[in-house]
Amino acid sequence: MHGGTYDMEGSTLTMKTTIAKSPGFMARANWISYTVKIDGQTMTLTGTATNEGPIKNPQIMTLTRIE
Repeated sequence: MHGGTYDMEGSTLTMKTTIAKSPGFMARANWISYTVKIDGQTMTLTGTATNEGPIKNPQIMTLTRIE
């Protein structure tokens, strides 16, 4: 488990780890960037890069708002 901060610029979301259960995970200054697309009630996040470099086979997450 971990937590941190995020920054949204245009359609790019960057999440940075600031606290984690594993001290080694925090020490690496981990971050991940996603391209964000919002269409109605659906948001799609596609990974683009991490602190280790570009993501070659990105994970795509689709989130749907349910009311």
